[in-house]
Amino acid sequence: MWSTIKPFGKFALLIEWPQEINTSILAEISSVRTSLESARVDGIVDIVPAYASLTVYYQPEVISYTKLEKIICFWQVKIPEFAHQPGNLWEIPVIYSSEKDKDMAFFISHSGLSLDEIKFRHSSVVYDIFFIGFLPGFLYLGGLDESLYIPRKAVPDLKIPAGSVAIGGKQTGIYPRESPGGWYVIGHTDFKVIDLFKPPYCEVKAGDQVKFYPK
Repeated sequence: MWSTIKPFGKFALLIEWPQEINTSILAEISSVRTSLESARVDGIVDIVPAYASLTVYYQPEVISYTKLEKIICFWQVKIPEFAHQPGNLWEIPVIYSSEKDKDMAFFISHSGLSLDEIKFRHSSVVYDIFFIGFLPGFLYLGGLDESLYIPRKAVPDLKIPAGSVAIGGKQTGIYPRESPGGWYVIGHTDFKVIDLFKPPYCEVKAGDQVKFYPK
């Protein structure tokens, strides 16, 4: 279970787990989030998950920090009733880059893998969505094959196209819109993680899973 609960600014409470990325912590965070949402506590306005923490935003005029902390500690003993269930599985098509593309060419050289090996290893994993951030709709995915780890670029690119599937460090993800970025682009998808003109805007949630497949 979590290691600490503490204030986070004036209007939030931060629940922290050991600072590591793993699926057991993801399951606990998802269960705590589910239990708090089911409790419908007056004054809670948002619950935001991260790799190893959960931030609970609240209205201090409705509920005090002390009362909220007591409620969360009470629900801690009820967490097993809300055991984490896998969310939706999103199957996402990817047009992988060719060996001539700058980022892919560097990736092949760095990894020592062939283009086909990179495509296979990247698309053969079911990734867990730990949280969404950096940009609206940017998925932080866990489960990347270790052979595909690569340091982020020393000098980020100023413009990475929307829909770019990329790898940086120990992670892979999709750029939901054009933006600067330091990850290596290995492909492109037309899948829209977020659509700001179509409610509910982002149907993909933390706790869901992603499976890429070559198109």
